[in-house]
Amino acid sequence: MRFGTLLAVPILAAAALMPAGAVQAQSADDPNWMKVCTQDPRVKKDMCLVTQELRTASGQVMASAAVRGFEGEQRRSLLIAVPTGMVIEPGVQVQVDGGDPLKAEYQVCMQSACWAERAVNDAFIGSMKSGTTMRLTAYNREGRQVPYDLTLSGFTAAFDGDAISPDRLAAITQDRQNTLEKNQEDFAARLRAAQREALEASSGN
Repeated sequence: MRFGTLLAVPILAAAALMPAGAVQAQSADDPNWMKVCTQDPRVKKDMCLVTQELRTASGQVMASAAVRGFEGEQRRSLLIAVPTGMVIEPGVQVQVDGGDPLKAEYQVCMQSACWAERAVNDAFIGSMKSGTTMRLTAYNREGRQVPYDLTLSGFTAAFDGDAISPDRLAAITQDRQNTLEKNQEDFAARLRAAQREALEASSGN
């Protein structure tokens, strides 16, 4: 797997992965699935990723998935990022709706996430186009399943459509970062207010 090229794509940066929380709603300005293309300098071919990030309501990334393909090649792979602390041997189970689960093998773990990959064929891409939900299931240290459900709404349009422009990608990335920072500031303010109330209550006793 070409990790250097993959990790250079901003939209797949899986910082601050969290294993729980409500999913943030998407909009026309921030779609579920996006196609991002860039040139791999080592093979001098365009690489495209059709990708989705699963985020909490606060904007933190929980997991991500991307279908990767190279210009002029039929082979494709599914790239998955999940939080660290998962058991390696079972890999990540991938299931579209009620289809048979497929295993994606872990390739590397970094401070922010663990990455898994498996080759996918046209039949699997077809199931994503016609499906409703893709479930990614990792296993924690206690052996319990940790599922992440990604909507497949918008996948076909992103897969068959044009890549988003660098300017739009930058705008979406900046908007997501701004949302995350604002929510973190709001949470910190609520926490400080709760601490003050607790101190005032204890002082009055």
